[in-house]
Amino acid sequence: MIRLEDVTVTFRSRSGGETRALDGVHLKVNRGTYAALIGPNGSGKTTIAKVVKGIISPDSGTVSVGGEALSPGSLSGDVGLVFSNPENQIVSAVVEEDIAFGLENLGVEMPRMHRLVAEVMERLNIASLANMLPHNLSGGEQQRLVIAGVLVMGLDIIVFDEATSMLDVSGRRDILNLMRRLNDEEGITILSITHSLAEAILADEVYVLDKGRVIFHGTPAELLNAEDVLAKIGFTLSEFAGLVRGLINRGVSIPSENITIDAVYETLSRFHEGR
Repeated sequence: MIRLEDVTVTFRSRSGGETRALDGVHLKVNRGTYAALIGPNGSGKTTIAKVVKGIISPDSGTVSVGGEALSPGSLSGDVGLVFSNPENQIVSAVVEEDIAFGLENLGVEMPRMHRLVAEVMERLNIASLANMLPHNLSGGEQQRLVIAGVLVMGLDIIVFDEATSMLDVSGRRDILNLMRRLNDEEGITILSITHSLAEAILADEVYVLDKGRVIFHGTPAELLNAEDVLAKIGFTLSEFAGLVRGLINRGVSIPSENITIDAVYETLSRFHEGR
């Protein structure tokens, strides 16, 4: 669904200086995959999100979405973007009007638009918020609103760019659970861009970006054991990530394609019962 081949992006300042944001990046996310992209600040993560959407055209290399190459200067109609601050993506004064904004711009007929908006609100459990003011919602509710505006367009690729970074623990958990459900139950292709190792290892596969280059691609389990990669980008293991790595290194079988707190708990329970 998403393919970057030898993509290079250079930003030029007014003073004539140049910054290489992406340097020969190769990245592929297959249909129905939940992939994570992790790296330190300034590594080029958000630039990749904008390249995939078509907001930024690369200096060289090719970008393909849904099997078709993006033309320079054209936006991808197949990709939805969810950024860190949902307020920056809210454009209407009422929740259901905000969700309908994209459909309205496409000229969708009113009866069909109302039906699609109602359906997506039910899917995301925000039907009770339909007539509320978006700016009176919690951060997690605002992110659900933004995601609803993406889903109502029928898009099956969503790029989450630090979408949980401004949320509290509860809101972060809700959005992460929603991302997994959208992938597992609805087959939506997810690219989660994050600076959190604990979030990255919830994906099926992980890319690590450093100074505009991909320096690792593998499963979460493989990343947790790649100490040289983690050290290079300055990441330390959270208690959860450390527990997972310790279990794997001791031969405890954990499904590396879906490392979740629930999966680890179930594994520990079975391990304890079998002792």
